[in-house]
Amino acid sequence: MKLGYFEGIFSHARPSLDNIVSTARKRVFPRSSKAAEKLNKEPSRLTPFQRRLAIGAAVVVGAITAYATLSRLFTLFERRRCLQLIQQCEARETELFLFILPRSPWAPSLSPACTRVEAFLRANGIPYKAIETIDPLGAPNGELPFLIYKRQRVDQLPKMMELITSEFNVAMDSTLTRDQRAVGASLRRTLEYSVERLLYRIVFIDHPSLAVAQITRALHISHLRARLAVHGYAIKLKKRLAITAYGSLVSEQCENEFSQDCEAIEAQIGHKRYLFSDTNMTSYDCAVYALLVPFAYMGNHVSLSAAYSTVADSAVLMAYINRISKRLFSDIGSGFDAARISFSTSCMDGDDD
Repeated sequence: MKLGYFEGIFSHARPSLDNIVSTARKRVFPRSSKAAEKLNKEPSRLTPFQRRLAIGAAVVVGAITAYATLSRLFTLFERRRCLQLIQQCEARETELFLFILPRSPWAPSLSPACTRVEAFLRANGIPYKAIETIDPLGAPNGELPFLIYKRQRVDQLPKMMELITSEFNVAMDSTLTRDQRAVGASLRRTLEYSVERLLYRIVFIDHPSLAVAQITRALHISHLRARLAVHGYAIKLKKRLAITAYGSLVSEQCENEFSQDCEAIEAQIGHKRYLFSDTNMTSYDCAVYALLVPFAYMGNHVSLSAAYSTVADSAVLMAYINRISKRLFSDIGSGFDAARISFSTSCMDGDDD
């Protein structure tokens, strides 16, 4: 290939390059005052509406930033105060401290797990101090409830029950036969799997306004903060349910399973005062009570879920729950009946998400 071919390419390209450079030069270094004046012309001023819009946006951004900063500072302050409280509890080695979610208008605690441990302690006459909190800070696995005893921090229900049983020589299940233990364990596992999930599904996913009203009053926080907390928890709950067989069920199927579980419990109680006798409570009574009591005083909300009427309309279950409430939680249980009236409409005020 001849060299002239390449020379031809560059000779044709050179005028084009010259034109590009010339144009760029005119834009960067305008030769006429008219062109310079055109380039240096000031941008148009904002209209009054645009100024108001800009000021409004700045105010909103500033308010959000201030709220986030204050919330962060408040959280840090609360966590520091919580750590100091934990250190004080650990220093008192002979006392048992139980950290639980706050009291509920319908149950001893917002969490059935917290109610179960507290019922177990009270049924066995074990002295303790309940500390209401929403922060699991200090718990070994970041869970509520957890307890502190003899400088030990223990969470997770099986470990907590084992520690309480061994440290305080609990023998409330010693009179049960092997078959009774099997029945009790079966009822407990059934309720842990279905009832607890149904409870959270109703109040956090299907009807979040119910959880918002409950948490707002129980924790004494703003409606907005409670709504954000419920929304965040609902997202996590949906993810957990999605990986289980229970998550594939629709609400009606969940309610039907719950109704069948309640019938099984009714059959087990029969004409007795407790699950296995007329005199002695067992650890299984504590578990069953903790999982049923949140439904017992929600009969006014049957329009939200048939599960509420399942317990409230059962003479056997209501007598069973009232009996244990009066025996173990007489100091706080008096508010359960009042909750039927005082909270009968509060949960209906907000729209469901």
